[in-house]
Amino acid sequence: PSHHDLLASCAMAATWDEEVAHWATLYSKLCSTGVVLSGAWLLPQGRVELQRSVPDADEDRKRHLRYLLRRDEKEWPMPSELPANVAAVFPSPSGRSHAKIVKQDKSQKKSRACLELWRGGSLLIRLDSSKVCGDVLIGDVFGGFSWSACEQQAVFVAEVKVPEGTSVFTAGAGLAKDNGWEGYATQLAGTANWHREDWGEQQAGTSELGLFVVNFGAGSIRRVSGVPLGHTPSQPLFWGSDTIVYTAWPEGSRRLGVSFCTQRPSQLFAAPIPGCLESSAPCHELLTSELKFARTARAAGSKGPIVFLGSRKGYDT
Repeated sequence: PSHHDLLASCAMAATWDEEVAHWATLYSKLCSTGVVLSGAWLLPQGRVELQRSVPDADEDRKRHLRYLLRRDEKEWPMPSELPANVAAVFPSPSGRSHAKIVKQDKSQKKSRACLELWRGGSLLIRLDSSKVCGDVLIGDVFGGFSWSACEQQAVFVAEVKVPEGTSVFTAGAGLAKDNGWEGYATQLAGTANWHREDWGEQQAGTSELGLFVVNFGAGSIRRVSGVPLGHTPSQPLFWGSDTIVYTAWPEGSRRLGVSFCTQRPSQLFAAPIPGCLESSAPCHELLTSELKFARTARAAGSKGPIVFLGSRKGYDT
């Protein structure tokens, strides 16, 4: 190479190093003490959308701030604060659409959760998710929201709605009187509120979870059936137009601590989205049978190669 080519290469390298150092400095300022980086999305044209949470001691809640960064930004732009009733905002891969999880206070007694689709500052559709599922999970361990390539559908994790029955004592009183205590033991199952073990710690209250697919075009929310018995689904990924890849955590005696010990046994499964197969209980394919744990799947493109965190041997804590 000529002398001018070498000088040009050195100049480009210096510019790139300065740009990396600049972004590193901004990132360091963002992740300062007292804030939590709770979401980050890489969008086309060098845009980055970030969300961080700041504790508000006066109101005893967390304030969620959104940042939209562009490649030529020299300083942090002024963030926009999410309203208190907005639990999360998920930009689509193209950045043209946003899905919002909103809690609508319909009355003082009961609130309902909704999924909203926004585009260009306009609300296109609002779906009442509380009719189909419970709270939508947002955290890193069990949560996840993944768009389809056409940006008309998305998969997410939510609490499964379990019908409430009468108390154990109320339900058992009549059974014991009519059939004796032996009949009480056999007939009580499924007719009363039994204790449901949750995952504890930061996942307190999270017991039975399911995968759900929202179709904004059709205005529907459907549950994905066929999750292996004794497994809790999480971290879903929309792969292609008809497949979902997700992490499954075996349920057992070692639930406590999964928030910090994410090397606990886990597997990746692939499942068809609802409506792709005529079978009511489609078979979910195990993708990582040779690994002790596998989680956090990501795909390159619409249906490109999948990368994930995993280990053949793993380790226990």
